[in-house]
Amino acid sequence: MAYMCDDSRDDAMKNQESAEHCTKCPENQQETTESAETDALSACKKEVLDTKNLLLRVRADFDNYKKRVERDRAAWNDMAQASVLKELLPVVDDFDRAIKEHQKKERTPELDAWLAGFELIAKSLNKFLQQHKVTEITEATDFDPHFHDAFAQIESPEHASGQIVDVVQRGYKFKDTVLRPARVVVAK
Repeated sequence: MAYMCDDSRDDAMKNQESAEHCTKCPENQQETTESAETDALSACKKEVLDTKNLLLRVRADFDNYKKRVERDRAAWNDMAQASVLKELLPVVDDFDRAIKEHQKKERTPELDAWLAGFELIAKSLNKFLQQHKVTEITEATDFDPHFHDAFAQIESPEHASGQIVDVVQRGYKFKDTVLRPARVVVAK
């Protein structure tokens, strides 16, 4: 420990008393209080600004979450509809085959009545598919693996290689998604 001489000790005590006196002066107390209030006000403003920015970020995140949930819900809805509609396609095929087969037979009034009923049911099924945005894949003459399933390849002098010769089973799209590719016979 360092020892101070009496004069140094007296000077140090005077300086300490002077410093204590300065903080006890009303003018100095007011400046110190204003400085503390200014610091507190600045801290509060910063906290309000940070909280406001956080609120904006949380609101934006929540809006993005709602949009994502809505997109997911629409996708799930489309997948469920596509699944049900895909299961209906064999029924449509069966009606079409039955009508074609019975149109080949000798026509009688009974057969005509039966065919008229079948044709009405087939039209209702096709209308139902159209209402639910199911369309037949018909636009291509060339084989496209995205829309067609090659059932067989045959020699065909009337068709170029890769062209569709015959459609064995119709293909369908739901909105922009292929429900079932068309089964086709392709020229070699």
